Amino acid sequence: MNYWGSAAFLSTAGYHHHIGLNTWESLMGGSHVNGYAGLEYFTVTMPDSNYLQPLISRLGDVPFEMQSPTRLSITDPDGIKLIVSTTT
Repeated sequence: MNYWGSAAFLSTAGYHHHIGLNTWESLMGGSHVNGYAGLEYFTVTMPDSNYLQPLISRLGDVPFEMQSPTRLSITDPDGIKLIVSTTT
């Protein structure tokens, strides 16, 4: 929806935003280390598998892993995994 250099606001269907992201505290920081405090992963669930192909098309050169036909994962530069799954 919007990107302001260090913050992004994501949405679907034109809603003002569902998820806000920032790099204010982590810009140029080290990668997340498993077993220590911090966000290891989060999951976004989409209504159905028709949403996955447009997302994959927009990833371009960003590496991702298809864990199943209805689930993929992407790891950000801080080592935080984003899991995208669908209900069908």
